[in-house]
Amino acid sequence: MIFRVGDKIPLSVNVIDEGIPVSGLDVKVSIRRLSDNKYWDGSSWGDTETFITMNEIYEGYYEYIFDHKIAENTENIYIVTYKCDDPEYSFRVCEVIKVCDIAKLKIQMRHPI
Repeated sequence: MIFRVGDKIPLSVNVIDEGIPVSGLDVKVSIRRLSDNKYWDGSSWGDTETFITMNEIYEGYYEYIFDHKIAENTENIYIVTYKCDDPEYSFRVCEVIKVCDIAKLKIQMRHPI
């Protein structure tokens, strides 16, 4: 997924079991900055992987807002890991997000190299 520099980035996961949303889980997220392999702890970057508790917005839908303007406010790539250690609904899933200067992206798309 691609986001703009400075955006508030909604990181979310739906937990569904046979079509039914699963509520009340302790779902967490870890954000690793690829440029230096530092981890976001909710207020600063550090060397140790930190999992931040996500909010359950509605039944089975969990979200954490990554405020990129506070965290870094520059272009980068992040590895986002979602996890739940519940014995019945245990999972670990990753995705890659890219934060870039949209103006530069538009120029590159118009004039491919």
